[in-house]
Amino acid sequence: TRMAVLFRNRVTEITPNFCKESKIKALLLEEREKQKERAKVLGNAYCRKDADYVCLNALGELFTPDYVSNRFATILRQNDLKHIRFHDLRHSCASLLVAQGVQMKLIQQWLGHSNISTTANIYSHVDAASTFQCAMTIDEVLGEGK
Repeated sequence: TRMAVLFRNRVTEITPNFCKESKIKALLLEEREKQKERAKVLGNAYCRKDADYVCLNALGELFTPDYVSNRFATILRQNDLKHIRFHDLRHSCASLLVAQGVQMKLIQQWLGHSNISTTANIYSHVDAASTFQCAMTIDEVLGEGK
């Protein structure tokens, strides 16, 4: 089956092979090959219990949540960037999607929220441009009666 989506005021056709052709899939397959090579080199020292997962450390073990947060903080420090929590990237993602006009329902699904109110109330922060747009819209509506 084929599906068309509206993206940046342009209709884009999504084919069943869309994910197969994506750059992300290529990167994930490349990582899988690296893991296979490490497993060969390390032999019995390589953990195979979590082999179905993509994000594994050099020994084949799952990353801990602390590892991801700590590594993210290290990357920020090394690049002289302001400290934010790793989880704050969800807020940024949702806010950027809202600012680009992506439908709230799609953002809810992207973030994996069970209901849309979570997405709308917590993750999508109103930016100054949106506030200005609201003011201009009200001004236009009220101005028509003059």
